[in-house]
Amino acid sequence: MAWNNVVIPMIRNLVNDVDVVQLYTDARLTDLALVAAQFVLGEVTFSQTYTVNIVALSISPDPTILPDNNYMNLTALKAAVLLINAEARTYSRMAITIKDGASTIDASKGAAALEIRAKHMNDMYETAKIRYMLNDGNAGKAVLTPYTNIQYGYSTNDAYFT
Repeated sequence: MAWNNVVIPMIRNLVNDVDVVQLYTDARLTDLALVAAQFVLGEVTFSQTYTVNIVALSISPDPTILPDNNYMNLTALKAAVLLINAEARTYSRMAITIKDGASTIDASKGAAALEIRAKHMNDMYETAKIRYMLNDGNAGKAVLTPYTNIQYGYSTNDAYFT
């Protein structure tokens, strides 16, 4: 189960839970990482077939052995998205403003900040997922642009193309 020795610190850094007193236990983040790993498998196809067993707390084969950095990165990002979205929902329920004469207590700004952070984290995940899918998991492959359409050895940019 070496995968969690890599993914859990990644999640902690993404959600800024790296202080001496941590908000989330390793067990909680392991559960979250496994749920995220299952979601990632439903959204992205990898060259390696992974099996996630949430009850047995395992991913088989272990993505650190291969190593499959793309799968681990997308899993950590997805887990961070799930966690920050859950925090944002919790804080939005507590978003109140209390006024007593000239004094005001405004607890809504924290919820708004978390919603912005959740959107940013979701954008990071979606961007990473799209980049992986466009590159088919391999850095350095060319992506055809709308300006070039290669078919049967001819280019639409070619002056002789009819």
